Amino acid sequence: MLEFWSPPGKLYQSISFPGFLQYVKSNTHTSFPVTHHPLDTIGSKDDNESNIIGGKDCIVYSAFDTTINKPEPTSRIVDSGASNHMVSSSDKLSHLTKSRTKVSGIGNTHLSGTQKGRFTGQVKGVPIILEDVLVVPGLGKNLISEGQLYNEGYKVHNTDDGDKLLISNEGAISVPRRDNIYPITIEQVSGHVGYGATHMDYQLWHERLGHPSETRLKSIMPSLSADGNTISCEPCIKGKMHEDPYVTSTSQHPLNLEVLAADVIGPFRTPAPDGTSHYLVVQDVGSHYGWVMPLKRRGDATSHLIDLIKMLNNHFSHKVKHLQIDNAPEFTSHRMNNFLRDSGIIRRSTIPYAHSQNGAVERYNRTLQEKARTLLISAALPPSFWSEALQTSVYLENRLTTRSIPEAITPYQKLYNTTPTYDHLRTFGCRVICHDPTQQDKQHPRSIDGIFVGYDPSPFESIRGWRIWDKIRRRIFYSRNVTFLEQDMKNGQNKEDNSQKTPDGISIQLVVPPSIPLLPKLPLGQPDKASEPDMTPEPQHTYFDLFGIQDEYSPEVLSPSIPTQRQPVQPPSRVPLTPTVATTRERRQIRPPHHDSAEGYPALLGELPTPKTYKQAMKAPDANDWINAMAEEVAALKANNTWDLVEYPNHKHVLPGKWVYVTKHNEDGSIARYKARWVVQGNFQIDGMDYDETFAPTSHLPTLRVLVSLIAHNKWYASTLDISTAFLNGKLEEEIYVRQPTGFELGSHQVCRLQKSLYGLKQAPRVWFKHLSSWLQEHGFTSSPAEPCLYTGLSTTTSDRIYVMIHVDDFLLTSSSKQAVKEFENTLEQTFKMKKGGPLSWYLNMQFLQLDPTTIGLSQSLYVKDILDTFSMADCNPTKTPMVTGWDVVTDAPLCNKSQYQQAMGMLLYLARCTRPDIMTSVSILCKYSSNPTTYHWKGVLHLLKYLKGSQNYILELGGTELSGYADSDWATNKEDRKSRSGMIIKMGRGCVSWSSKKQSTIALSSSEAEYYALGDTIKEILWLQNLLEGIQYTVPLPTIIYEDNRGAQLMAENPLVTPRAKHIDVKYHFIRHHVENGRIKLFSIPTVDQIADGLTKPLDGIAFQRCRDALCVTTREGVAISGSVVNA
Repeated sequence: MLEFWSPPGKLYQSISFPGFLQYVKSNTHTSFPVTHHPLDTIGSKDDNESNIIGGKDCIVYSAFDTTINKPEPTSRIVDSGASNHMVSSSDKLSHLTKSRTKVSGIGNTHLSGTQKGRFTGQVKGVPIILEDVLVVPGLGKNLISEGQLYNEGYKVHNTDDGDKLLISNEGAISVPRRDNIYPITIEQVSGHVGYGATHMDYQLWHERLGHPSETRLKSIMPSLSADGNTISCEPCIKGKMHEDPYVTSTSQHPLNLEVLAADVIGPFRTPAPDGTSHYLVVQDVGSHYGWVMPLKRRGDATSHLIDLIKMLNNHFSHKVKHLQIDNAPEFTSHRMNNFLRDSGIIRRSTIPYAHSQNGAVERYNRTLQEKARTLLISAALPPSFWSEALQTSVYLENRLTTRSIPEAITPYQKLYNTTPTYDHLRTFGCRVICHDPTQQDKQHPRSIDGIFVGYDPSPFESIRGWRIWDKIRRRIFYSRNVTFLEQDMKNGQNKEDNSQKTPDGISIQLVVPPSIPLLPKLPLGQPDKASEPDMTPEPQHTYFDLFGIQDEYSPEVLSPSIPTQRQPVQPPSRVPLTPTVATTRERRQIRPPHHDSAEGYPALLGELPTPKTYKQAMKAPDANDWINAMAEEVAALKANNTWDLVEYPNHKHVLPGKWVYVTKHNEDGSIARYKARWVVQGNFQIDGMDYDETFAPTSHLPTLRVLVSLIAHNKWYASTLDISTAFLNGKLEEEIYVRQPTGFELGSHQVCRLQKSLYGLKQAPRVWFKHLSSWLQEHGFTSSPAEPCLYTGLSTTTSDRIYVMIHVDDFLLTSSSKQAVKEFENTLEQTFKMKKGGPLSWYLNMQFLQLDPTTIGLSQSLYVKDILDTFSMADCNPTKTPMVTGWDVVTDAPLCNKSQYQQAMGMLLYLARCTRPDIMTSVSILCKYSSNPTTYHWKGVLHLLKYLKGSQNYILELGGTELSGYADSDWATNKEDRKSRSGMIIKMGRGCVSWSSKKQSTIALSSSEAEYYALGDTIKEILWLQNLLEGIQYTVPLPTIIYEDNRGAQLMAENPLVTPRAKHIDVKYHFIRHHVENGRIKLFSIPTVDQIADGLTKPLDGIAFQRCRDALCVTTREGVAISGSVVNA
């Protein structure tokens, strides 16, 4: 052991340091933001003078403190740090050289350095090497120089609590602060271990290399030591239990690639997320080098094996002469037989059920599967990661010695005739932090918290990067800028925190590898330099393809095509992979959008990522589709006379633009259409010069449900349509100039002067809505005063009333006459380019089902499935209620993943607002903790997801015309501030059209007062709905009844007498009495058991909750798609 010291450093600006926060919490049991030393403040003094720092058990002190017992108060903090590492004795150093160095402390203290050397050690398995350590006899404390650590490639971070983090390529070391000093124990290790083994202990390399035996590990790293004891590795014991071994063959050892042995293993009970359930295992009997290829179908083994043999014959001087296989159909097909005959390869077939005749590959299969099981057990990953573990196993086996090779070398060295490197190996399943190449938002963290799941599985290991599983987006990608937290296993979770362990059946989005296509000529002219003006720098994170081309977009790359001529093969090479640490300032987490209007969430689809820039689109495998989409967009813009090309104006503000790419999908998730839009970067607009007003209304969800209730009750015909390029129709009043679309420039000194609105402009939604409103008014339509997006008018031929609901560019049309709707569609089509959606079935990502002639159901079952898949809860056990009764706040629980929690809340809130009032209370309660969620709150989210698993196919029934309301409250149940919770339900006929569950803003002094406040909120919503219907010329029967179970609140609303207990109630709530008196509202007393709004004030038990849910008309009734046959024509 050797002890070093370092003084408390000055704290500078806060930065973002994703991933290490949780690491330090697990080691120091503290919670803090992280701060950083600017480099220009470290080691700024003369190299021959020193003021501070160093230590065994690494404690950071000043040099002044090391030479006297009682330091002066003014000398305990020194800004710059020591210029050199220093120790008092050379006993623990190697590579010693003579040195004469004067060491100056604070005041008149002077010492002399006599020697320099190297110290090699480790802290909790993380290696640390200190170069040029100065031996200073008489030094009271051993010192570490922070400035010298920076020069040696370390990063030193200080926390707001005064602790330190020492970061290197090998990991992070946490140094807690104790009495203003920083002690850290550094265990000395040998400085002569091969292959980088100086940097790791025996157990760590045992895990990195996939749990090999001690003999195999020491054969490649002879200096490693298990301290004379046998390492007891539980994952090895669990993963490698087996029966008696196969009999070893005594046949002559063949040459490299002379004999290939192949077999198919599977199917496995848990397939990979991409459908892989079988694997083709191939081993070169001569070199014992192996390959594993995932198969979705067993029959795919034929093509994979043929392709592999072709590549091997093309790249190596030795050709495959024999193929040792069994008589499975995939190996006896006509295609396989023809290939073997044409290639001159001799088949060695086994006798049925005599597996020992193909013993080489059978034993190899067992070895790989044992290693894969051990890797999964050690990493606590579910079987869905089997494919990654199996491919990592063969990668590591190729780099471990085997007794089957007489030369006692690795299969890699035997095949490629060169020694493999091991410095890039890391522990499978460990937690990692890596750069996010897709994150361009300056307000979001640019890092990904993931899990390391292996290396390049392609036959020639051509991709120079690590395979990382993104836990949030659930995809696997390559990265070379990675920080590994190898001590943070168990899927990145604390072993004792079972609430957040990854469940079985994880869904991983494995992105299909793209190729780099040729760029065809563009239909509207190709500029000399078709590059998009980048307003943000390109990401430094890169991915690698087979030929070393750096692609800034593709998470994976295609397998190589087979060359036509033989070329000498090069062993898989690796550039230095440098784990890096994010050093950006800490970002605020952006909350999910507050969906007060009807808008949907895209489904999580397993497809190629949508490109973010023009460059990415041109490098994507579907580049031709994106080129056609851009050409279509430019043609539409020209046909619409969106702009005029003019010379670049002097003294005018020219806005940049960019391409935005989206894909439209079919109901089964397949891509229906590629869409590209040229948009203005409105963030560069100047208020008062480029725009004035920007507000544009959007429709509300209660409006949609009211309209659907009328459609169901009256059997109206309903259809949908979508206005194409809606924002391009409005005419601009401002003088705005924009750059030409990238890739379609005509003239290098010309820009676009906009005549009409364009996507991206801040005023574009307002201009479009203003233009559309003018058109509707010209054709006799008027909007409801309560809902600007709901219009009504009369048909010019049938005089039937038509109702039009607008959500940006999506229309819902309905009328008692189908002819009237068709007439309106035809009239609209004469002015606007549009796409007709037909009878109402899908609108705003909701499905509409005909339950009976007068009832329509709203379903979001597919969206619920997406939610469950997003959070890996598709296979969970369902619960009967969304939240346990008596749910209360636990203040001492540890924090959970904030961004994941907020993502869940955003998705669940949208679901609760659209079609699921039964989960509104639970979501409302959980949303309150979005800014600082704990594991206790996350358990509540998981419980809610389990409820959705059991109620995925529930629908909301709608139909009827009579309004009614229910108001209730739960008095002072919030123990944090004693505020009450209001519950409100408004029905139209049987179905619910509006609901809410929210905490009251005012503290109620009695249950009657709390009920009175809830009653006020309910009346306000009913008055809005009354005005909404009256505004579209629909008769509303009055009064509207509100059901109330609190007699005291009812008396306050119906009687003008002000009692002493009600004097303090705010005047704004007494409008209730006014509307009761004028006959628009009538209160009706009911028993508490019949109060269905009770379920929106607090969690209920199973029986009470089910009774409330049934009353909300959230049911499992089955329906059919809506068509014209069930409505009036």
